[in-house]
Amino acid sequence: STFVKLLCRMYEPQKGHIYLDGKEIRSYSKEEYWKILGVVFQDFALIGLPLAENIAASAQYDEKKVRRCLKDTGLEEWADQLKNGLNEWMSAMEGTAPSGGEKQRLALARTLCHKKPVFILDDPFSALDKNTEEQIYNNLRKMTEGSIVIILSHRLYMFPKLDKVIWLDEGSARVGTHDELIRQEGLYSHLWNIQESISGWKL
Repeated sequence: STFVKLLCRMYEPQKGHIYLDGKEIRSYSKEEYWKILGVVFQDFALIGLPLAENIAASAQYDEKKVRRCLKDTGLEEWADQLKNGLNEWMSAMEGTAPSGGEKQRLALARTLCHKKPVFILDDPFSALDKNTEEQIYNNLRKMTEGSIVIILSHRLYMFPKLDKVIWLDEGSARVGTHDELIRQEGLYSHLWNIQESISGWKL
């Protein structure tokens, strides 16, 4: 999460530099920089507004786009069952209070509703079961086509599907594909074997 906040310029590095297109990110204005980012934080929050406005982040929205985002994040059926549909308020006091997994998917739908050059997703599937995670991940690749997507996670299940893995450990970084990191037989390989044996993953 600290790394995400550094990437988003919510924190400034005390040492080292972060570059975008060869330029140190502090050389951009924050307003200019933030316009290119779509971010899902671990500590996301819903707004006490109707469902569609939560996803569009606006009182004016394209209903087809909102429904597509609900479908791609596995929430279309859930939304259809709400008493007031897209107009249902997301509030425990008035309307519906989504579960933890539903909130996480709503936060993801809200971010993906707006096309951005770079998406940063901080453990976006932590509240989901493996089958739902896999379904949404497959949709995610289609929804973010042409964009850079950075996913931070402690769950290694999806890593073999990623184009590149950056493994951070005690201030050091290893970069490669899943297969390349497995062959190095370091901590990454060790943790993969542990999670694989516990979860029964099959590639």
